[in-house]
Amino acid sequence: MNIAVTIGDRISPIKGGGALRVIKTAKAFAKKGNQVKFYAPSDRQEIDGILVESIPVASQERSMFLSSAELILSLFYKFVKDRKEIDLVFAHNVVVAIPTIAFCKLFNKKLVYDVTDLQTEYFLQNKKSFAWRQVINFLIKLEYLTYNLSPKLIVVSEAMKERMVSRGVKASKIHVVYDGAETDQFDPKKEENKHITIIHHGGLQPHDGATLIPKAAKYVLEKHPDTKFLIVGAGAELEKIKTLAKENNAEQAFEFTGWLPYEKMKG
Repeated sequence: MNIAVTIGDRISPIKGGGALRVIKTAKAFAKKGNQVKFYAPSDRQEIDGILVESIPVASQERSMFLSSAELILSLFYKFVKDRKEIDLVFAHNVVVAIPTIAFCKLFNKKLVYDVTDLQTEYFLQNKKSFAWRQVINFLIKLEYLTYNLSPKLIVVSEAMKERMVSRGVKASKIHVVYDGAETDQFDPKKEENKHITIIHHGGLQPHDGATLIPKAAKYVLEKHPDTKFLIVGAGAELEKIKTLAKENNAEQAFEFTGWLPYEKMKG
């Protein structure tokens, strides 16, 4: 089959666990003899022998709504342009799912929708105006509409499946595929791995709940004083987390790296 794999996160440089998930999925498709192509934000035209068609990224540095609209329109246009070379689309999360569902229904293509985040529900954590909450409630309905329109869904946990079902999505089309870990990257025999290291990797937005880490660190360090806390990533809550670490007398146990290339993270 000719399979298009699409995600709104950067796959080069890799940014976030979703990118790793879809890259591994694409490589598995290719290994089985399928012709695979990425449609994703990227600074490279090829990844592990798989061609990449780059699309804009939905950026928190710009207007999220405007940059998402740019991504949606660009992806739909590129799918239509390449429609004769696509039999199935594997789409990761809601922003790329919107144009993907429209494309697949219009041109009778197969679709698998991979969901690792119920993204619009996160925005409810931001306590803003009444009008803002109405906009978010509309976006939540739109996101669940994409789930209902998709013939097959993959989620990362039974809890996520239960949440979808509770809001009207058919359980029979939801399949749970957990995220994996590259266990070969961790060697417990190494001297530097003898202490406990707690790692947070990803965005540091209000909905991520990462501010709980420095609050809990105080109690962890009372029982395990050699514990290290490694914060890999960035976001709106970064300075707040640093302040909380200091207030809880845990500052010396924390290391903040910012975003790192995937190759450096593995070390």
